[in-house]
Amino acid sequence: MKIKLQFNKIKSSLIIVLIVLASANLLSIYYIHHVKSKAKESFFVQQRLLRAQEYSKSFNTYKAIIDDKNISQENRQAVLEKYKSLSDAAEAELKIESLLKSKGFTDSFVSIAPKRAASVVIRYDNGKLGDREIKIIKETMLRFTDIRDIEVIQRD
Repeated sequence: MKIKLQFNKIKSSLIIVLIVLASANLLSIYYIHHVKSKAKESFFVQQRLLRAQEYSKSFNTYKAIIDDKNISQENRQAVLEKYKSLSDAAEAELKIESLLKSKGFTDSFVSIAPKRAASVVIRYDNGKLGDREIKIIKETMLRFTDIRDIEVIQRD
């Protein structure tokens, strides 16, 4: 019964997974047709594709373990927690990337590590990132996570 309740809590996470997988498919189509020759944009598209593929593998593995009737409740609980954590990170990454774009950054790729650190790769066509821009990036990260260990990398 406890497992069912916890699984119901992550149903919204499953929706996020489906969105991530659908996004990966759309990005693949976009990449194949529009970005292959654009070196500046392709880095960000490629990174999002790789991330979506890795998340897909992880979510499928976790789902298989969760569905395994031979696994102990303790192990199932541990996997559910990892599944939820990965789902939360995926959702935060997408929201942060979207918000950074709306704040005037050309493109971004956010990677949240399991050990509560993050990297943000930024494409900013208005010159070199200054203290103001880095502050905006870090404040955006804090809006969706409690991560303070943030590496900001500008990429042309």
